[in-house]
Amino acid sequence: MVGREAGQIRLEVCDDTQQATIQPEVEQKTEPTTTLYTDESNAYNRVAGTGQGHGTVCHSQKEWARDDDGDGIREVHCNTIEGIWAGLRNFLRPFRGVHKNLAQYVLHV
Repeated sequence: MVGREAGQIRLEVCDDTQQATIQPEVEQKTEPTTTLYTDESNAYNRVAGTGQGHGTVCHSQKEWARDDDGDGIREVHCNTIEGIWAGLRNFLRPFRGVHKNLAQYVLHV
C-alpha cells in the first residue's frame, strides 16, 4: 500500500492474493476515508462495502491510468506501487530472490 499524501508505503507478506486474505489487511491498515486505487483484481471487489472510495484501472483492456474528475491529472492508477514492487524485485535479483519465510524481514528494512 502507498499513501500518496503521506508519502509512506506499507508492504505485507501474505499467504496468497485471495480476497479473504487481502480484505482484512486493507481494512486494518487504511483509514475509513481512504480512497483505494487498484487494478481489476477480484481481491478488491468488496472494498466498496467498507465505505471507502475505490477507483480501478483495467489492465486487461490496456488501461493504465485515468482522469476521473477532468482536471487533467490521471489520479486513478496503481503505477506507484507497481514501481515499488519492480524496484524490490530488481534489488532482490542478485540474491535470486528471498524465501517466503524470510521476506517479512527483508521488507521490514
